[in-house]
Amino acid sequence: MKKRIAGLLAVILIFVLTAQPVLAAPDEIIGIKVGTQDAYIDNEFKDIYTFNLKEDITVITNNTVDHVIIEGHTVSDYTVSSATYTFIYQDLPFTTKGLNVIDVDAEDSSNNSLGDTSVDVYYSEKDSYYRNENIFKGGSLTAFDSGIKLSLGKDNYYKDSNTEMATSDTSVSIAVEDRYNNDFGSSGDPLEYYSCVSPVFRIDNADSTISDTLSKPVSLTLKIDSGVPPSQYSKLCIVRSASGDFDNDAEIMVGVAKSGTIVSDPFYDLPGYSYAVGMYNRSIDADWAEFSVTPLVAKGLIDEGLVGTLTSNTTRANFAKMVVKGMGVPILARTPSNPVFSDIDDSSTDEEDRCIATAAAYGIMRGDNNGQFNPADPLTRQEAAAVLANVAKLKLVDDQTKVNMGLEKLYSDSGSISSWAGPAVMAVTQAKLMNGSPSTDTEEKRATFNPTSNLNYLESATMVYNLMKKNKRM
Repeated sequence: MKKRIAGLLAVILIFVLTAQPVLAAPDEIIGIKVGTQDAYIDNEFKDIYTFNLKEDITVITNNTVDHVIIEGHTVSDYTVSSATYTFIYQDLPFTTKGLNVIDVDAEDSSNNSLGDTSVDVYYSEKDSYYRNENIFKGGSLTAFDSGIKLSLGKDNYYKDSNTEMATSDTSVSIAVEDRYNNDFGSSGDPLEYYSCVSPVFRIDNADSTISDTLSKPVSLTLKIDSGVPPSQYSKLCIVRSASGDFDNDAEIMVGVAKSGTIVSDPFYDLPGYSYAVGMYNRSIDADWAEFSVTPLVAKGLIDEGLVGTLTSNTTRANFAKMVVKGMGVPILARTPSNPVFSDIDDSSTDEEDRCIATAAAYGIMRGDNNGQFNPADPLTRQEAAAVLANVAKLKLVDDQTKVNMGLEKLYSDSGSISSWAGPAVMAVTQAKLMNGSPSTDTEEKRATFNPTSNLNYLESATMVYNLMKKNKRM
């Protein structure tokens, strides 16, 4: 009896030991090629761009499988190369211009999935696709009859967004997508009041799906449709979308328009977006400040949702966004993991967070003694003067006696202006960026500055507009 049990245990043990290697090495997809381009390799996905209507799809597994399904097409034949197994589907057709998602599934003889994944293939006609293998070699490039130009600067390179280390990527692809003939979106969409006045261009790293940024900011130039009159240039901006669907995830970028083109302000996160020129078509009733409010809303300096509340107080976060974007300060690609201020993440949108962090990095705005920015707090006129003087890089008088004497000649309430704000108030007054209001005393010829009064959007928009005009950005 004992011998029978021992023999049975031995058989079970042999079965387990021989079965373990099979269980330890499950079948899986280890590589996918589209034509000659690697779409999936070493656990990394790469977006593929092609202007061939059909491409061979190659699937490689690390063990034998019965068949592979590629978008509903079953491939049963395979060739063995060393320890890998290769399945090839010849001439897979692409159904749409732009993004095609290729689903791949490896199965056993019982149709059980042993590994599935999908890759992105962007298809465009040959004359609507541009690829440059080393965008940093010449510092700039143009494509599509100068419809788009990238100014990259000298010694620029891609950085991995996670590690901040330089990557081996040097290529870029630009594709012309189907353009919007009229309005970008419908009611309630981010670009509800914008029309498209240029082709739509898609810019990507040609050989990587890593969300790379650049070591130095770049600028983008787009050609404006010839039918747009120069009188409307102040209402133009550059719009972009990560998904290519401007109805849902649009972002408005400031651009300076002249001579039939619009040039973006410097920015870091170039690839991974679709870009176009947008024109703002809404008529805004902004009382005496309509001339300044409309361009600032059009260029994304004032949120569309604030149009009906322009007499409300300008918040510190909003003003940071207005001056940073208004003056073309390169906005940080992302909010630092250890931000300067402890309260910006909970109180601001992502763009405001980055604008606040940028304003702090360049010494344009500061927080309080507790390390907080207080983004939702209103901004006083003397605080606004200090910010404008910083962002405009105005020269400040450092002799307090001279400052006091100068302010006393300008404003009847100069004694109410804080000593830390005095030099800035005098500088922005001389630069004609701010002024006071007439005194209620008919015999008083000096204006009243009202340094501790809160600033509303009509006032802040006019100040930033004047600053942009002075610097030929409007």
